[in-house]
Amino acid sequence: MGYVDLNANKKTNWCTPPKCRELLVQLGPLKLDACTSAHNWMQAEQFYTPATNGFVQSWECGQPGDGSAGRALTWCNFEWSRDTSGKWVRRVCEQGEKMRQNDTGELVTLAPARPDTDWFRNLWRSADAIYFWKGRMTFYDPDTGAPVLFYSKKTKKWSSPPVPVPTLLAYWGRRTERFLEVFRQQGGVWFDLNLVRRAA
Repeated sequence: MGYVDLNANKKTNWCTPPKCRELLVQLGPLKLDACTSAHNWMQAEQFYTPATNGFVQSWECGQPGDGSAGRALTWCNFEWSRDTSGKWVRRVCEQGEKMRQNDTGELVTLAPARPDTDWFRNLWRSADAIYFWKGRMTFYDPDTGAPVLFYSKKTKKWSSPPVPVPTLLAYWGRRTERFLEVFRQQGGVWFDLNLVRRAA
C-alpha cells in the first residue's frame, strides 16, 4: 500500500477517485492527462508523466473548427503542495484559456478548494465554471487500486480517510452547461462563472 504520512504531507501524487472519472468521461473520451504517472490511472489516450513533463507541453488536443467539443478533453490533477500548487494553477489557467480561445478542446482540473489563496482567485477569474465536490474525496494508490492509507500521529493508526481539505473541479470550454449537468449528479455546489461575471 502507498502509506502516506498525512501530517508530514510526504506524498503529492495521489490518484483521482474512480467516481470522479466516471463523471468526467460522460463529457466525452479523455484525450489527454496532463499530469500523471506511468500507470495512466485515468486511462487517457495520451498522458504526460514527470519524465515527459506535462508542465511545459501543450495541452491542446483538438483542431480549431473540427467540432472537437466532447472529443478533445484534457484532464489535470496536478501535484498538491504548498510549493507547487500556485505554479500549476497558473499553467492550468494559461492552457485552459488558450484551448477556449482557439477552440482546441476542453480542460477540467482538480484542485483543493482554498479560497484564501491567490491561486484560487486565479482559477475563479479564469475558469468558465467551478464545481465544489460534495463531501471529502478519498484518493487512491495506483499500485494497488485501493484507497491511499494515511497515518495519524494523533491516533497512531493507519486509515483511509478522505483528504483533509475540500476539493473543486474547474472547467474551461464551450460546453459549460454540459459540464455542470454531469457533475451536479454528485450533489455538490456549482457556479457558472460566465453568468457570475455578467451579473457583477
